[in-house]
Amino acid sequence: MPEGRVIFKPLPPSPLRSAGPGLQESLHHYALRIAAQCCMSIRKLEKFLLRDDPRAPKAGNAAFPSSWIGPRSNFRSLLKALQRDTGVGNLHNGTFHAIADVVGRGGTRRRQIRGEGRVWCPVCYLEWEDASSCEPLIWAFEMLSACAVHGVQLESRCHVCAASQAFSVGYRERRFCEQCGSALGHRNGTEELDRQALWVNSTLLKFTSWIEEVDVPITNANFLAFLTAMSNRRGAEESLPPVIKAYVKWELDKAVKELSLPTLATLLNFAAYQGVALQDILCEPTFAASGHMVPSADRFDGLLFRRRDLQLSHRRVVYVISKLTASNGPVPPPSVVWAELGLWCNGVRGYCPHEHQAYRERFLAQKALMGLDRFKRAATSCMRLLESPISASKQKVCLREHLRTNYGLDDAGSSHCANACVNLREALVLSADEEELIRFEKHRIRRAERWVASAEPP
Repeated sequence: MPEGRVIFKPLPPSPLRSAGPGLQESLHHYALRIAAQCCMSIRKLEKFLLRDDPRAPKAGNAAFPSSWIGPRSNFRSLLKALQRDTGVGNLHNGTFHAIADVVGRGGTRRRQIRGEGRVWCPVCYLEWEDASSCEPLIWAFEMLSACAVHGVQLESRCHVCAASQAFSVGYRERRFCEQCGSALGHRNGTEELDRQALWVNSTLLKFTSWIEEVDVPITNANFLAFLTAMSNRRGAEESLPPVIKAYVKWELDKAVKELSLPTLATLLNFAAYQGVALQDILCEPTFAASGHMVPSADRFDGLLFRRRDLQLSHRRVVYVISKLTASNGPVPPPSVVWAELGLWCNGVRGYCPHEHQAYRERFLAQKALMGLDRFKRAATSCMRLLESPISASKQKVCLREHLRTNYGLDDAGSSHCANACVNLREALVLSADEEELIRFEKHRIRRAERWVASAEPP
């Protein structure tokens, strides 16, 4: 090769940005920047990146951050292709590659039916500079409540019209409201003062700083070693209170049987109890599980993030299943329901096995108007369309036309799929109302008590 010649790369070799330790740019935002530089949408960029990968997932998944940053998705294919086409070798620092095999998706922001996924710091948006600013990876943590730079609470809706904002808005437009066009940046944000939230934010910032420095992903064996060491603690000085013993036993059983990966909230619970950093649990499991870390375990009166708070999506799934199976209308494929709630199939089966089985039987008993794979793809597409602000009267008409045009369904099939998705959306919206959920749970408890009373001998 002649001296001085530069190897051609099809995408601009833009470096990954950072506003300081733990504030590295997310790969999703990096991809949005690259797409804007190339005058294309992020979906076209995805298609371009995966052009030579026969095993790559179908285009369109990358509309949401998890497909770019992980931890449990196809982000590795996109990451490898971006590093290849830009020539930038440290783009993995903008992903959750370090914990992709250890931590599940629970605890990271993802698409929700009511649009409460994407967040931002209003001051960061106000002070935005195209040459240096970025949306950091840490914003992807669902439990992060405030900006690490300005200390104000992150926002998920326009401060003018209260409209939520989509994940996939282009780089140039994402600092303005999709609905009313108002700037999302302002200085009227609320300062975060809650002590627990401040501890969580500080812990997550240190955790993201550590992720930035890790090149080799952590294996799941480390978390299993931590749980085993916690379970083996004996003696007066090292004994655990009952609530922690039960928690360790529950998590150890899941880990041994490989039922599910721990959530971020699970790691935060252990970190709070042991007085260690999240990365200590994953890198130095024996040390992190040591009994002398907290001098007085008697003062610990329970979990920092209780099961009721952690498992909202699991509580909702029982409600959604009950609503769908109680009606005579069509129901969508189980995988579509679990995905809308942000759950894995194993998670649903482990939490409510009877409801899981009942839903599967109800779904399989339906008249087969289309193949399962086509039903899944069509229903997933419909759920995205249902997020757009159109009137209820127009929803089913629009969905049927969409299904006939894009999926080749006949009138019966398109009507069946559209009705199933509308029913699911209605159940999801209702289940997101905490008061409605509490009423439902109280009703189930009373019904169970009546059943027990009637079953007892006189």
